[in-house]
Amino acid sequence: MVAKQKIYLILCLITIIFTQSNGAVPGGDAGAYLELAPSISTSALAGACWTFCPEPSAIFTNPANLYNLSALSGEVSYEKFPLDVSRYSFSASFPIGNFRLSAGMLQHSINEIQGRDEQGNLTTEFGYNYISYSFGGAYGIKGGKMKDRCKSPYWEFSTGISTKI
Repeated sequence: MVAKQKIYLILCLITIIFTQSNGAVPGGDAGAYLELAPSISTSALAGACWTFCPEPSAIFTNPANLYNLSALSGEVSYEKFPLDVSRYSFSASFPIGNFRLSAGMLQHSINEIQGRDEQGNLTTEFGYNYISYSFGGAYGIKGGKMKDRCKSPYWEFSTGISTKI
């Protein structure tokens, strides 16, 4: 009976550790991400958001994906959207053995959006500017080699966590 309870406890801990916490935003919606309280913003399991070309900006949405970076990596992005919405981000990742350490900064802003009544009179003005600094990392292991050109691993496991300040 004690062994069965230990197995259940281990399964519960694994589930808790690898569940996305504090409403992490899959897909990288910067505005919603930045509205989260300073805390552990994301934790994820490999494959939760798998990409073939991982980027250092994964620290903002799925830090487990940082493990697939095999060299020192950096990324700078600027995005401009309708309604005068813009996003800037800087991020870098450093491999150390099976660990990947990463840091980044994300700014999401909306310049003044004006609300008007039926006569065209100005009623409201809205705008915001959020900045977040994130630190995190990933750990992973791989095993076996497939018989393909890329020599892909038969299996891979990685986990990651990031914080937001």
